[in-house]
Amino acid sequence: MAPSQMSLLILALLALVSSTPVISAYPPTIYEALELFGLPVGLLPDSVTSYTFDPTDNSFVVELKKPCYIKFDYLVYFKTKITGKINSGVLSEIKGLQAQVFLFWLNIDEIRVDVPATSNVYFILGSISQTLDIKQFQTIHPCRDNALAACDHASKLISQLPITAEEVDKLFGLPVGLLPDSVTSYTFDPTDNSFVVELEKPCYIKFDYLVYFKTKITGKINLGVLSEIKGLQAQVFLFWLNIDEIRVDVPATNNVYFTLGSISQTLDIKQFQTIHPCKDNSLAACDHASKLISQLPITAEEVDKVIME
Repeated sequence: MAPSQMSLLILALLALVSSTPVISAYPPTIYEALELFGLPVGLLPDSVTSYTFDPTDNSFVVELKKPCYIKFDYLVYFKTKITGKINSGVLSEIKGLQAQVFLFWLNIDEIRVDVPATSNVYFILGSISQTLDIKQFQTIHPCRDNALAACDHASKLISQLPITAEEVDKLFGLPVGLLPDSVTSYTFDPTDNSFVVELEKPCYIKFDYLVYFKTKITGKINLGVLSEIKGLQAQVFLFWLNIDEIRVDVPATNNVYFTLGSISQTLDIKQFQTIHPCKDNSLAACDHASKLISQLPITAEEVDKVIME
């Protein structure tokens, strides 16, 4: 090989090496490693005892002294062992981190920053994406033994508790008015996103369609959708049909979609943007009894039209 060709080859190899973050034979600290990949040092607490990195697939294992908590915009729980993959601007396939969003502890699956850097850090929790200010991750924080100690004041933790189940809807990109004002309790299981909502008593709300709420409503909630719903019905003409799914567009548009068996109905989202009182009977739920009467089909063909939609 000619000397000039050899020089070009060496320069190319040097350029390749210099453009890729390297965990060398003289390993940096875990915090320096984060910076090598364009990530802020404060993503991990000050209690790291060891870490390993596999450059063949960019996987890592971080060991902490013990499980602990740090209060960012959300309270974050760190298990003793944290694993995942690291690439430029992103920690992915994370195991061992959780964030408290309202009452729920959700797994943090991915942490991402913009490249080039902006003021944002993005937490991906299942189907939910949350944006946090990068400033709170620019220093390395001590990790506390329990959740209340991690907060500056206990009230910071308490203030995260949702007042109503409607706040949970909002978290998942759904309008708050899908549930009435008579919710007494709810539970949420983050392992499968299932929920149970309890109302004071069965009741009705008049949207474009009259909707009947049973005392107990169950289903699953994900970004922009309530699915596998039990306990909701809508009156379409003379028929009471089970509402199996409620969906909105992501990003949001003006539409809410009710799925009733094989029928899909589109409603204006404006009527779901406030929380409504729930009435004891169907006539009371209508502004005037005539609204209910006006829904009766004049001909059988109108019934066919609903079924065919």
